[in-house]
Amino acid sequence: MKQILYIIYCFSLIFVSCSSPKESKFSTKIVKGIVIDEDGIPLPGANIVVKGAKQGTMSDIDGKFEIELRKKEIMIVSFVGLENTETKIDSKDFYKIIMQKYNPPMSRKMKRYVRKHGGVVPEF
Repeated sequence: MKQILYIIYCFSLIFVSCSSPKESKFSTKIVKGIVIDEDGIPLPGANIVVKGAKQGTMSDIDGKFEIELRKKEIMIVSFVGLENTETKIDSKDFYKIIMQKYNPPMSRKMKRYVRKHGGVVPEF
């Protein structure tokens, strides 16, 4: 009986040692960061999603976020009125995302107006 228990114990040790987590392209990690604008002001409610997946989160009231990602995945950060930012995940654990102001492309009417008025773009 002792021999059977010993054999089961040995097999369980081998199984546990073989199935230990190893670093692979499929292993995930918790990525933390902060989302700020050009002036360094935190952006609460910014959307953080994984490109090509439905996984995502939002930044808290201090602009901080936490999301589980795999290495080499791309994180897309968006906020109303600002350009979307794509960041490739590498070995870092903390990311500082600086969002830039959105500059929409000019419409045909606006281009005609600018040409007609000597290159002056009206402010709205």
